[in-house]
Amino acid sequence: MQKPERTSKIIMSACHQLRSMLGTASGEYIVIRATQLDPERYMALK
Repeated sequence: MQKPERTSKIIMSACHQLRSMLGTASGEYIVIRATQLDPERYMALK
């Protein structure tokens, strides 16, 4: 969900770190995708 402190720069940094850790652990090329959800349009069915 979107929050003011979740900037694109912070999200990209987290994705790069995760990609690096997973790539090191698996020895594979890793692709990370991140999308911020709009709380007004998001619906979770549980």
